[in-house]
Order: sequence, then structure tokens, then C-alpha cells
Amino acid sequence: MKAKSQTKLSNTKEKEHALYQQAKALFQQKKYHQADELVGLLIKQAPANIIYYRLMAQIKELRGFHHEQINYLTQALTLAPNSSEFLILKAFAYFNLGNIDDSYRYACLTEKNEHNSAEICSYTSELYSKLGKYDKASQVLEKAVLLYGDNAPLFHRLGDALTLCGEIDAAIKAYQTSIKIDPTLALVYAALSKARKASVEDNNIEQLQSLVVKGRNPWTVINVYHGLAKELDDLGRYKESFEILTKGKKRLRSVCAYNPNQGAENIKELVSLYIKHAQEIKNTHAGSDVAPIFVVGMPRTGTTIVERILTNHKNVVTLGERFQFNTLLKQQCQRNYAGLVDAKVLDEVWSTIDFEKLGHDYIQSVSYLSNDSHRFVDKLPLNILLTGVILRALPHAKIVCLLRDPLDTIIGNYRQVFEQASGTYAYTLDLHALANYVYEFRGLVTSLAQEFPERFKVVNYEELVASPLSEAKKLFNFCQLTWNDAYLDIHKNKAMIGTASAAQVQEPIHQKSLGHSHHYMFCLQEIKKAFQASQEV
Repeated sequence: MKAKSQTKLSNTKEKEHALYQQAKALFQQKKYHQADELVGLLIKQAPANIIYYRLMAQIKELRGFHHEQINYLTQALTLAPNSSEFLILKAFAYFNLGNIDDSYRYACLTEKNEHNSAEICSYTSELYSKLGKYDKASQVLEKAVLLYGDNAPLFHRLGDALTLCGEIDAAIKAYQTSIKIDPTLALVYAALSKARKASVEDNNIEQLQSLVVKGRNPWTVINVYHGLAKELDDLGRYKESFEILTKGKKRLRSVCAYNPNQGAENIKELVSLYIKHAQEIKNTHAGSDVAPIFVVGMPRTGTTIVERILTNHKNVVTLGERFQFNTLLKQQCQRNYAGLVDAKVLDEVWSTIDFEKLGHDYIQSVSYLSNDSHRFVDKLPLNILLTGVILRALPHAKIVCLLRDPLDTIIGNYRQVFEQASGTYAYTLDLHALANYVYEFRGLVTSLAQEFPERFKVVNYEELVASPLSEAKKLFNFCQLTWNDAYLDIHKNKAMIGTASAAQVQEPIHQKSLGHSHHYMFCLQEIKKAFQASQEV
């Protein structure tokens, strides 16, 4: 009798194992729906087997079912209450839902566990960076490299975290250590290129050229193209820089689903939409009494300088570049769309949006960073696209928009590496699409300044760096903040930076970057003529 029982149990285990292997195979083949059904059966048959919950959580994440993912992770944590793996997965699931408070709480719970693996440390620091907690991201990694001193990816991530904290020299050392451990890691060379200026004596051009040839994945090798282009630019080899960058963008464009030209069309439609609702926006008074300052504009136009001036004020806190407002708006729209906002979708759902709730939810979502401060700066440049929604949802918000020479703006954006998975920055993959985007952006700025002059201020970058004192005083007057001449010392600002401009704002305000587009006139002549013609009309 006992032998039969053991045989039956053995057969059951074998069937379970076979079913689990089948589910894993389906998962690897990206047949997530079928894998989901099989793992669901396994959990019913063996509810105490934790490996089934791990696989189910992965499936739910990839299917975008984050509420269900959290339910399975909660069950897993009843079986393994202190599992760092399940804690950090739950933290990411909450983040993907826009539940920032719980995401941060579970990240902290993960960090409390001693002797986390290198992988868990890396995931925790990644989430802290996404949450804007760059100091905590670097602290996690500084502890991790003491435990795993031969782990090159950890030193790479540490360099990234230190860069976002503004600790550039320490970041460079971390990148160099990563390269010393593993000279084949392509993305570390690219990161080092951004952190320091290359010279004839100190550059990685040869290594980057080799890695560009070897790189097969356009989504990752684009970073190497940018790193190589940056070093060539540093050495004054501008034509070579442009040519290598264009090759990389062409490769990525061939596999990217987003149309680079769509961004300019979207901006045109946003102009019409915000004009249509201008009176409603102006008449809005109900909502949060918090008065955030949104610093916006095209990337690479001086938004970080303005943020550093503003946050030198003792009562103004920086949030860095946050995506919370965009995430919360998407939740209310209940539509899937690429980028920060889709003008057509927004037009269709405008009357259904609870703007007052949107404003309150946004303030709550950033409270862990703002420390409930009444004045804080959200510096995501392309929040310019959300201006009408921001002003409608937050009646006391002020928006400061940077405007820079169009050619400098175009070449600055073309040379900057951006994420391309969301479609937000698809316009940077083609030079002419980028020029059209900048042209429409400037039209949007003009329209917003005319419609909302008391809440939307344009700051000209060239005027700011030429006459920082007078321009900054005007800025503070607009934001209803008291002025002190010491606020111009942006290099003394100790707040987190969290942006690609981290290295630049380590210096006093200067005019060194003006006119960089002159080096690229060999590819900008036609675009220059088009902008000049538009100004004459």
C-alpha cells in the first residue's frame, strides 16, 4: 500500500514537472497566454510551490497585468516573507501602476535585507533611480561593490548613479573600474564618453569603433554610436561625428515602430486643442493650492540651469525629471498611446478627465520627493506638451519654458542619446524630422505665451547666459520668489541632478556652449534657410 502511494506521488510530481517545463517553454516562445493558463493549473495543484508564483509574476508583468502580478507576488511573500526577489518585483509592479508610494516602500524593504545578491542590488538601484532617489541608488551600489568587487556591471551602474548625483569624478572612476574588470562591456565606454571630455591623450575612440562593428542589437548599440560621436566631437572631428551618429540612428530607425515625423504633427494638433480650451483653463480655480514650478522646453536648451537657480532658494525643492503627471494622465485617458501625450486621444477624452483629481493625485505622487513642500520644481523638458493639462489640473502652477537658438537646439537634440522604447523621442532619429519638430515646438511656445501670460513664461537661453542676474530676477519675480544674488551660483547647489546635464552644471553659468551648431553647418544649411524664411513670412 505504501509503495503504491509513493508511486502515485512520484507520478504526480513527474506530471507537475513536465507541465512546468512546458509552461517555461511557452514563456520563452512569448506565448504568454498559454503559459499563463498552464501555470494557473500548477498553482491550483501545488499552492505551496513558490517557483510557480515566480513564473506567473513574470508572465503577468509581460502581459501588462500588474494588478494580477501583485496578487501573485503577495501570495509568494506569504510563503517567503523576506524574499528580496519578490519584494523588488512587487516594487516594480507598483511603479508600473503609478503607485509611487508603495513602490518606494517595497524598494526600501528590499534594501533592508542584508547580503542581497548583485542582481537584486542592481534592480533596487535601478528602481531608486526611476523614483528619483539617486542618492539611495548610489548608496545601494556602493555597498554592493564592497561585497561583489569583481562585478563589472555593478560598477557601471554605480557610475550612472553617481553621475545623476553630480559626483562626476567618482562616476568616472567607477566606469574605469568596470572597464578594467571587463574591457568588453560596450555600454560602459559609452557612459564614460558622456561623463568626461575626450582628448588626444585620453579617449576610447578605437575601442568604440570596434564595439560599433561588433554590436548587433540596434537598441543597445545606438548608445555606442552616441559615445563614439561624442568623443569625435570632443576632438573637433565633426563630420566624422555626424556620419557615425547618422549610421547608428538609421540602424535603429529600421527596427523602431515609431514614425519620427509624427511628433511634429502631434504638436500642431496640441496647439489647436489648447486654444480651444483656453478659456476653460483660464477660469479654473478649484484644485490643489500647491504651486509647483514646471521647467520645460526642448531638451538641451538650459532647463537644468534654470532648475539649479530656482532650487538654490531654500524653500524650493527639486524633483528632477519626473513622469508622474504623464502616467496619471494616461490612467485617466484609459487609452494606450505612444509618448507623453496624444493630441487626438486627449481631444476625445478631455470632457471625461477629472482634472481636480489629476492635480491632487500628482501632488500626492511626488510627496516622497517634495517632502510636502509647497514649492518644488519638476524638470521634465517635454512636459511642455502637457502644458494645457497641467494648467487646468493645477490652478497655482507656474510653467517656465526655455527657448534656444533653433540650430543649436536641433544639433543638441540630435547628438543626445534618448530612450526610444516609448516613442517620446522618435523625432531625434531623423535630422529633418527633428527640424520640423523644433519648428512646431516654437509655434507651441508662442501660442502658450500668448494665451497664458500670467502662468507661462519664456526664458531665452542666450539672454540668460549673457545677462544671468537680470534674467534670473525676472524669473524669480514671475515665480513669486524672493531673490538673492547667491542663487546664481548653480555650481554650489548640492541637490540631486538626475539629468544628462549633470557634468555641465558643475561649473558657474557660462556661454561656452553657444553656437555649437556652427561646427555642423555642412548638414544644417538647408534647415537654416528654412527657419530664416519662416521668420520673414
